[in-house]
Amino acid sequence: MRCDQTKGFVEYQTDLKNNPRSSLTNYCIGDLLLKQRNYQSSILAYSAALKGDGYPSWTKVWSHLQLGKIGDTVRERDVAVRQYRLAIETNDNTRGAVDEARKLLQQPYEEPQTP
Repeated sequence: MRCDQTKGFVEYQTDLKNNPRSSLTNYCIGDLLLKQRNYQSSILAYSAALKGDGYPSWTKVWSHLQLGKIGDTVRERDVAVRQYRLAIETNDNTRGAVDEARKLLQQPYEEPQTP
């Protein structure tokens, strides 16, 4: 299960009104905001995903991973390292999350350059 790429922010907000503790919806909102480089709001959304209903379980590892990437992007390596370690501690390697977290502990995340 992944985020529905056809949904926009308003549609996810509607979903959140129906289930405010939805880890999946909060995670997907975080992804949308991250793509817009709205780091502070995406941090809040990923944090809400971590405090949510825990469904699906992969939202935990990927929220930590995304929070780590944001930390690296804004040059807060200590935050990034802490989040990567939390991702590894989940032992949830869904879509290679733990493998990626291990790699990012060694080499900081660099945001892809847009042309």
